[in-house]
Amino acid sequence: MLNACQILEQASAHRQAAQLGQAEALCHRALRSQPDNAAGLHLLGNLAHETGRDAEAVGHLARAIALRPTEAGLYRDLGLALRSCGRMDEALASFRRAWRLDPGDIESQMMIGRIASSQGAVADAEAAFHAVLSRDPTHGFAAMNLANLLQEQGRFDEARVWYQETLRHLPDRAEAHKNCAVALAEQGKLDDAEREIRQAIRWQPGDSSLRMALGQILLLGGHLEEGWKQYEWRWRTKDTPSMPRGFQQPLWTGKNGHDQVLLVHAEQGFGDTLQFCRYVSLAAERTRVILEVPRSLVGLLSTIPGIETIVARGDALPSFDYHCPLLSLPRIFGTTLANIPSQIPYLKTDPSRVSQWKIRLESITGFRVGLVWAGGPVTPRNSQRSIDPDALRVLAGIPDVRFISLQKYATSADGLKSPPSCLDLIDWTENIEDFADTAALVAGLDLVISVDTAVAHLAGALGKPVWLLNRFFPCWRWLLGRDTSPWYPSLRQFRQSRLNDWDSVLVRVRSELQQQWQEAW
Repeated sequence: MLNACQILEQASAHRQAAQLGQAEALCHRALRSQPDNAAGLHLLGNLAHETGRDAEAVGHLARAIALRPTEAGLYRDLGLALRSCGRMDEALASFRRAWRLDPGDIESQMMIGRIASSQGAVADAEAAFHAVLSRDPTHGFAAMNLANLLQEQGRFDEARVWYQETLRHLPDRAEAHKNCAVALAEQGKLDDAEREIRQAIRWQPGDSSLRMALGQILLLGGHLEEGWKQYEWRWRTKDTPSMPRGFQQPLWTGKNGHDQVLLVHAEQGFGDTLQFCRYVSLAAERTRVILEVPRSLVGLLSTIPGIETIVARGDALPSFDYHCPLLSLPRIFGTTLANIPSQIPYLKTDPSRVSQWKIRLESITGFRVGLVWAGGPVTPRNSQRSIDPDALRVLAGIPDVRFISLQKYATSADGLKSPPSCLDLIDWTENIEDFADTAALVAGLDLVISVDTAVAHLAGALGKPVWLLNRFFPCWRWLLGRDTSPWYPSLRQFRQSRLNDWDSVLVRVRSELQQQWQEAW
């Protein structure tokens, strides 16, 4: 008859052969004869973790640790199970204990780095990855994690060095080529970035995230024709705001057909919809058009010429023959920098709403400036495009300049509703019901100053003078090396010269505001 140790040897063999059910049954058999067998509990815990039962795994591994409190591997595996349960602080403590018991445990040190990085503990994460690399300089994944961390901190030159180190040891790692390309792009080195991303595509030609990244780099560099084509890969990319709708009707290719009905549907944020709705009139010259947009845009976009019907997203759709995502229209119409539809304004305001806001605005003397300092909190990388409200105090005290808040959304910290009192901000946003209201208010202003949000697009679409406060590495739509925009003739860009440096941007804005006021009055 086999003893517990022999049974566990069989269980380990089944595990290595990916026969996890048989392995687990043997573990239970061994533990029935020896309930306090630490090796059996360890193996059972790992099997539970590998089959997605992490809470159960934590229990088995904790019992094993009580029996063998100095075994590093137990703490490492407990950390893995705790991490899968989302218990990050406990997981980090467990990995740290494993590493103290076994300084050569590179896996635990890697996990310390990854969790610390996810928690924003940059110094701890950096130290962990360096510790791995000091013990194993060829550890490509440690180099890549370190590079990613440095890139997130805007330390692009250092990040690039470690991406190159990653590629020395993982030359076929497409992810490293991609991340290196992003680091290069964020430094404005678009030719080098394009080369890296194309190298990644050579390794993984079907990777949609690589193709989409190439599209964004090309668009950022103004190579729109190929950029639009690569950007179509967004439909196959995970974690993209463009999600396939599953329509049975075919995609529209741009053909004429006035007896056919085309559904054009917004697919991303408000700003994207406001920027690219200019193409809907062009589509309406070729076919009948239904436009589907978020409900808060219905009133404003119903003024677009040529639309037969406008529908709020979520409402029942009329019948249609073809469909087209809104951001695919620039590709269909062959858009380049030379032929961007720039007939401004392409949106109209509601005269009755304009009159209502005009009554309020008449009480404000001086140069009336709309202000937006942060984007929606759910937007990726929102912190990079948003400004700490306290930084706005540099704009205070400009004679005869009055600021009117266009900041509709609050963050979790509710900081957006608390700009410095010295700014003397006028806030009527509680009375703004939708974008048609915002447009009517904007119509009565002399200038709009906004970070990269939908309001900047709205002001540009209305032909209103707008100053865009833009982050160091901008969204592709704003291009590089430009203070203006081919999309909006009335828009002027104030770009960061360094990552997160809003102070110098706002100092320039103050100087220009003073000059603008003097010229206007």
